[in-house]
Amino acid sequence: MQKNKLCCRIYPVVIILVSAVISAAIFYFRERTHQFRFLTEKGAFFDFFGISMVIAVLPVALFYYLSEKERFQNSARPISLLGFLPALIYLIFILL
Repeated sequence: MQKNKLCCRIYPVVIILVSAVISAAIFYFRERTHQFRFLTEKGAFFDFFGISMVIAVLPVALFYYLSEKERFQNSARPISLLGFLPALIYLIFILL
């Protein structure tokens, strides 16, 4: 089965953008100040960038691992989104 190379290049970028949104929400609600301090402070921006990349590691790894398996090729995208569950659970914990 021939793989779609464009899919394997664009989907990780989408995952990184989704992880940036999740980490922005974590930074917004974490300090209970409801400010985007990572946009104005230099050290906080690098913390935001690092957390975004850490959140994106699990879904990207799941996507590439499952797209190599013949049995899971068609469902690699939806299953890889389960990698966001730990970050979403942490965000819900912060909100409560």
